[in-house]
Amino acid sequence: MAGGQAVQGQFSTRLDTAVSPGKQSSATFQVPDGSLLLITDIVADAPQGDEGTLTVSINGQQVTSLALENFRDYPSHWVTQIQAPPKSKIVLTVACRRPGTPPDESAPATCAESLFVSGSSAAAPSPSPSGSAP
Repeated sequence: MAGGQAVQGQFSTRLDTAVSPGKQSSATFQVPDGSLLLITDIVADAPQGDEGTLTVSINGQQVTSLALENFRDYPSHWVTQIQAPPKSKIVLTVACRRPGTPPDESAPATCAESLFVSGSSAAAPSPSPSGSAP
């Protein structure tokens, strides 16, 4: 699990991967129990010019999938927040076809991507007792 902050108010975390060509790797952030994350922004970072696919999902539901060769950094901003409930998992998955070559550097052996996720965190609503009248 990647580090991050999930307190009432601002929320942010960064997920990092390094994966060999022909392989797939994931990095995961689990939402703390009792917190509801309201995600408004993600920034995908592919600084080497790798080839492959970057996928972001929440609890197994795909949010976005990007071809690494089409960007170096890719920001996404939403007016309507994406909700990540308590104990859900935000997952960055990278499938590497071929590492790129950064300008003025030697070719790396692995693809290296990251994802910055931000928004706000709120206390998760308590479930109402069953059978109770409003």
